[in-house]
Amino acid sequence: MRARLLTLLLFCTALLAACTPTPAAPLPQNVPVVVWKDNAGAITALAVQPGGGLVVAGNDRGSVRLWDVVTGQIRATLNAQAGSVNHIEFTADGKRFATCGDDRFVSIWDATTNTLLFQIDIPGGGPIRSFTFNSDGTRMLVGGVDRYVRYLEVTRKGKEIRTFLGHTGAVTGVSWLGNTRRFASIGTDNKYILWDVIEGSVVSSLPIPQGPVALQGSSDGRTFAVAGADGQVSISDGVKLPVAQVGAFGTQGAINQIAYNAAGDRLAVTYRDRLVRLYEPRSGLLIAELRGHTAEPLAAAWLDANRLLTGDRDGQIYIWTVGALRPPPVTTTPRPS
Repeated sequence: MRARLLTLLLFCTALLAACTPTPAAPLPQNVPVVVWKDNAGAITALAVQPGGGLVVAGNDRGSVRLWDVVTGQIRATLNAQAGSVNHIEFTADGKRFATCGDDRFVSIWDATTNTLLFQIDIPGGGPIRSFTFNSDGTRMLVGGVDRYVRYLEVTRKGKEIRTFLGHTGAVTGVSWLGNTRRFASIGTDNKYILWDVIEGSVVSSLPIPQGPVALQGSSDGRTFAVAGADGQVSISDGVKLPVAQVGAFGTQGAINQIAYNAAGDRLAVTYRDRLVRLYEPRSGLLIAELRGHTAEPLAAAWLDANRLLTGDRDGQIYIWTVGALRPPPVTTTPRPS
């Protein structure tokens, strides 16, 4: 009798467990909340309209798509460049944006009508890897395959205001140091150069032995981030390199892109191991590893203070909510007395 009662009790317990729903585990804060799919090709460049609801995504087939942030729908598809789209950037007022690619042109677009205004034919040929507008959008810096950085008027003729020669290889990145008169450039000669745009002179020149692959200045004008081919990201104050470093170097694979947020206190880094890592640049602390890409993430841009965009080789754009994420507390072991 006891054996039968025990068997019945075990059966009822198992049945109750099977019928009781298991509470869902809370989602971590670093999962993508939205995924946009672009079937046209790998996402190679991203830009967000200042104060607007528009995201421009370029792909490796030379086209760009304009996405509505609110609806997640494509507003327009534009044939922008020959070959891959390498960089996209808006003017500060958000009224225009520009693209460059594997050809020798920088294309200027109207962000309201989605029409091509004109193309600037860059001397020295292509591909053009990087450019950046000045604060009012009337001039731009363009890095050339012929070793020059050109400071141009943003007009159909693209009149040269000044040229800068300091690299011995193609210029692959240019970026302003905030709204100052200084900018930095990197090139295939494994060199980082800080320039004064008014004087036309070199402020400092530093070697990057591992080879620089990406460059961006913080909008507050305090620091540059320079990513190397070995997975290192060095933070520069414009003169010294590095004043800080982020990442567990040599273990995370090569870097594709880096992106400061507007406040300059977060740095997103896309890696070839399909992870996106978020750092606090001043301390070098890792805030989060964003997992979800099924292909290599190639591009990154901040949608706002809380949301990060990343685009991958499969043509997917992920929107991550990361505003609440903070670095882990640093614990110190007291010294023995």
